[in-house]
Amino acid sequence: MPFSIRYEFKDIDQLAGKFDPKHVETAAYSAAQRTARSARTRIKRKVREIYTVRAGDLDAASTIRRVDSDRYAYVIRYVGGLIGLDKFGMRTPITRRKGRKKYRGLSVQVKKQGARKIIKSGFAADVNGMKAFERAPHASWQPSGSSGKHATLPIKRLMGPSVPQMVGSTDVLADVERFVEEEMPKQFNSALNALLRRTGGA
Repeated sequence: MPFSIRYEFKDIDQLAGKFDPKHVETAAYSAAQRTARSARTRIKRKVREIYTVRAGDLDAASTIRRVDSDRYAYVIRYVGGLIGLDKFGMRTPITRRKGRKKYRGLSVQVKKQGARKIIKSGFAADVNGMKAFERAPHASWQPSGSSGKHATLPIKRLMGPSVPQMVGSTDVLADVERFVEEEMPKQFNSALNALLRRTGGA
């Protein structure tokens, strides 16, 4: 999922006529670059306010690049498939009683708001690290390897949302769009003023 960082510098032509056009262009480029980096940080913070995803998973799924056709435009791209529910605060085993029956399962919390979700049919297994699984509705006992042991198969891994899905939520996108509108002018003014101070206002 690509997220484009674009901002229209409304007064850039007037500023280019008042100051050195090279300074104005450099300041605009710097502002776009810094804002893109800050926007990625903002997205990560906002996603983690809503979801229990790890910061490292968000960092690993994101890249920033400048749009070749527009020096002042950047694209933040998020890639990746569904994330295992074991990455969302998995707890196991969970034991519950329903009437006279006793069952075991696991619990996860994808979003920080609300109660944890209990998955009665879920279980954790160490497959290159602890992961969440559940048995298919019509699973049956089958031989497991040459050990003579049996296992209830088939099973499937339990998955949560992907990074692109979390980043693409309405709350996250609305927040980062507001942030870019406020941050870009600040970065531009800061960069231009720094250039003017170094060159004596030329």
